[in-house]
Amino acid sequence: MLWCEKCRKEFADSQQTRCPHCGGMLQKIAPEEMESAKVSWGRQDEKLEPSWPRDKEGTPEPAAFLCESSHFGADGEITISMLRAFGIPVLQKYPGDGQLGKVVLGFSGYGVDLYVPESMLELAQELLASPEEEEQEGDR
Repeated sequence: MLWCEKCRKEFADSQQTRCPHCGGMLQKIAPEEMESAKVSWGRQDEKLEPSWPRDKEGTPEPAAFLCESSHFGADGEITISMLRAFGIPVLQKYPGDGQLGKVVLGFSGYGVDLYVPESMLELAQELLASPEEEEQEGDR
C-alpha cells in the first residue's frame, strides 16, 4: 500500500508517485511512521552566529569599537566572517546615511563601523593585525 505524505490517504499499489487529491508524494511508509512536519524551518540546531556575552546579571557586555571597514567589495564581510569563525560576535553600525544606502543599494558608501564585546577586543585586534604590524611590535 502507498500513503500520501500530506493528506495521509491510502492508495492501492500503483504506478503513481503523486497523490491525485493534494499532489503530495506517495510513500510506502505508514502515516504513523512518517515524520511530522516541522512547525519552524531553517537550521535550528546549529548556532550560526556566536552569542553576545552577558555579565552575571544577564546584561549584555558593552560594545567596543574595533575598526572602520570599507563596504565596497568584500572587505567588511570577510572581516566579519573571520571574527565570527573565531567565536567573536560582531555588531555593524553604518555612519551617516549608510544604513539607507545598505537597504536601497545593497552597500553603504560611508563604510561600516565594527564593534565587538569589550572582553574580546584584544583578541579581535590581534586577528586583524597585519604581519608588518606584528613585526614592528616585535622589534620594539
